[in-house]
Amino acid sequence: MTTPVEIEQTGQGIGSPMSISAIAAWAAHIIAWATVILLVFVPTYQGVSSESTLPGEPGELVRTTSTLIEVNGLRVVPLLMVPILVSGFVVWVVQCTDARKKRRKALLWLPTILFLGFCLLSFLSVGLLYLPTGLALLVASATAPSGRQHRGGRSRG
Repeated sequence: MTTPVEIEQTGQGIGSPMSISAIAAWAAHIIAWATVILLVFVPTYQGVSSESTLPGEPGELVRTTSTLIEVNGLRVVPLLMVPILVSGFVVWVVQCTDARKKRRKALLWLPTILFLGFCLLSFLSVGLLYLPTGLALLVASATAPSGRQHRGGRSRG
């Protein structure tokens, strides 16, 4: 059974407002889903070709657009799921783990740093699209309470 002091320390309980960390984690997860939906359904590739009906005459320019899946096939779907899984993991850590456990910070910071590294390495392709997710994960990790706390909110050694 959870005591009132534990509920205050963990920020969890029936009717308690969501913490900044939880809001940021959920925002990261929602943004990750929105980015995947954008990449799957919105044409992100463009092409221009010239078609001529008569040899030697300038042709008519034909513009084409394609989605990520039309160009790369279904093999990209598992790769697109990685940001959703990472942000979902952070949501789970924020919502379901004990804030008094020290390993909680590691469980938050490791995926966040790896995700931001992915954004940096893939900045010229999809990394820029995933940067809002990474920044929301950063806020969730930075604002998540961890370690033993007493009523004053300061750590006890």
